[in-house]
Amino acid sequence: MGPRTSLEEIDPDRVRLLHEYLDRLFVSEFFAGSARRERLLRYLVDRTLSGEGAQVNEYSIGIDVFNKLASYDPRSDSVVRTDVARLRQKLRAYYEGPGRADAIVLHLVPRSYAVTIEYREAPAAVETPAAPAIPETGRHRWGWPAWLAALVLTAVAAVAGWGAYRAFHPRVISMVVLPFRNFSPDKDGGYLADGITEELTNQFAQWKAVRVVSRTSAYVFKDKDVDIREVGRRLNVDEAIEGSFEKQGDRVRITAQMVRTSDGTHVWSQSYDESAQDMMTVQEDIARAITGAVRNLGRPVPDTRSFESSTNPEAHDLYLRGCFEFRRETAESMHHAEDLFQAAIAKDPNYGAAYYRLAQAEYQRLLSLPSLRPADLAGVTAHVERALELEPGYGEARAFWAGGLYAFGWDWPRADREFRRALEQGAGAVTHSLYGVGLGSRGRFAEAHQQFRMAAEIDPLSSGWQWNEGLVYIMEGNWAKAEQMTRLLMDVAPDASHARLLGIAVARRDCTAADKEAEWLKRRPSAGTPGMLRTLALARACDGDRDGAERYLAQAGRGGSTNFYLEAGVYAAMHRNGEALDRLERSVDAHELPVTGMKYFSLLAGLRGDPRFQALERRVGSTP
Repeated sequence: MGPRTSLEEIDPDRVRLLHEYLDRLFVSEFFAGSARRERLLRYLVDRTLSGEGAQVNEYSIGIDVFNKLASYDPRSDSVVRTDVARLRQKLRAYYEGPGRADAIVLHLVPRSYAVTIEYREAPAAVETPAAPAIPETGRHRWGWPAWLAALVLTAVAAVAGWGAYRAFHPRVISMVVLPFRNFSPDKDGGYLADGITEELTNQFAQWKAVRVVSRTSAYVFKDKDVDIREVGRRLNVDEAIEGSFEKQGDRVRITAQMVRTSDGTHVWSQSYDESAQDMMTVQEDIARAITGAVRNLGRPVPDTRSFESSTNPEAHDLYLRGCFEFRRETAESMHHAEDLFQAAIAKDPNYGAAYYRLAQAEYQRLLSLPSLRPADLAGVTAHVERALELEPGYGEARAFWAGGLYAFGWDWPRADREFRRALEQGAGAVTHSLYGVGLGSRGRFAEAHQQFRMAAEIDPLSSGWQWNEGLVYIMEGNWAKAEQMTRLLMDVAPDASHARLLGIAVARRDCTAADKEAEWLKRRPSAGTPGMLRTLALARACDGDRDGAERYLAQAGRGGSTNFYLEAGVYAAMHRNGEALDRLERSVDAHELPVTGMKYFSLLAGLRGDPRFQALERRVGSTP
């Protein structure tokens, strides 16, 4: 049978045989002893099977396989080229020698990082490459009788409790914690069910050996009766953790199970019937059991701890209620969340996660103000600093801190370091996405898109990283990609998507397209909001209608809100550069959020040679 290079072309049995073959290949005498070489080949094979072999490059290998930092530059560090060349030579020598009769042959394509997988025949089982043989005397090569060796191997598998399963499915690559179902009679346990889901997800996200899907994508399936195979297909995961929660009086009953998404087989399951006061203990037990199950499936995952837990049950309960309110994302719920997090801190002054969530809730509330200055964020800064003082390894809190350093402190070098450190500590898709925007605003576009690719792997169904990658394509001037990413979100955020398309059209000087988008937006309920009025002003500016543009800007300013940054773009589109620079200077003075990307704001391209613009860049720190 000829070479195969994508998952669609290989049936599940052949994928199984391939994984068994790799397991045996790396315990053979020819390949044993090189964990780095094994990690590299497994990565290249996995990417080939997922249909992404052609997209693999030196940078992605350096980040994903050799744990390089995001600043890794393949031009100055040849480790990837060197190791791939050595692996290619090793495979060639192996198949010319001890592996010449193997049923599966792996080739590294010259001058690329793609792997071809050739099945020479369809055997019932893959032979062990260079495996030790039992001599005809009936005694093991180490002097054991053959029957005793077999008995020992059988006993080891039986004691471990997973030998039969691992023979069929040798490793776990990815998993998701699906939202736990709440079966409490009064539905009051909803916040507890969600809390279990989120805390387990965050805890497992610290693993390096397993891709754990983010909560955002997992919650697409909340309270939905979806076939587990469909979940596996849409999220591209091997295993799913699912469960239910029921609270009756002061007792809770929790069931949890790990299910293989390819066929629905239960790998592990357990029920817990405990006092509601023992929720933290139960959650720790579940996490410990799942960790053991994943280890039994062949992945070297470490023990991890939850930063969300407290030793005080009352504080933990208040914290979970606060998280539930925060996720509702209304003005009222955000205020309620702040109160609950403060109450949790009053019960446990050393509760790092409560300080972090309090910082998040307060920040979201402040974003509704007409303008936001660094001085307004004193409380937010104090809360997140306290969180990191208590929990230095809390990656999500560190990422939040990094974002503030850049957006309001304009300290990119430090923010860059903190983003990378946060990712090393297990921060997830949101951090990859925010870091990607930061990199894009610095002109580091290839690195930015690498971050979005990693965000997509962790959170495939989220619109957040897609929106941010579209923004980076705009910074890059890649209009076709920017439009493509924006149109993908039409159903999710129609008004924002059409407003972005209008801005892209103006940047391209396609005033006809801008007018078409403006007509659509005028019919929307949001047409009278300050942000939309300034967007409509852009379309008038494109057409050269200065009076019309200024009418929209005046109308937008009547409510007291400001967006000097976008107004600078409107005046620049009308080639009124002096007024555009005046607005941009006011934007910098006000510390408006978008100014960190001013160097790559396409509407301001005509101002970049002006000394005033360059001076503002230096103030913001956009110029290295």
